[in-house]
Amino acid sequence: MRKLIVLCLFLSNSCFAVEQVKYCPDFKPKSWEQMKESEFSKEAAKEQLRLLNQYFNGEIEVAEEFLYQANIILEGSFLKNELLYWQKQPEGYEAARQRFCKFLEKKAWLVH
Repeated sequence: MRKLIVLCLFLSNSCFAVEQVKYCPDFKPKSWEQMKESEFSKEAAKEQLRLLNQYFNGEIEVAEEFLYQANIILEGSFLKNELLYWQKQPEGYEAARQRFCKFLEKKAWLVH
């Protein structure tokens, strides 16, 4: 039952994210499994860390897929944070943007 609750929490956070600024082009083929830029943020990373902390404290149980998805969200949120940092310092912006966009294209997929 706890696994189901954690999965529902995860999916609700992913499905209701609001698109703000797009840094990357749309990739082909576009699929419902491909995650959106807006799903990667400090808030998303903090939520995954909170859930992982609950798991390691024995408060909840999670499916193995949760761990894989949490890693994707943490990595993407880190890369997007780097992009936002370099946005204010143009000498590193394009490299940070390319890293984030490559991640979105190659690794930012829902785990199931």
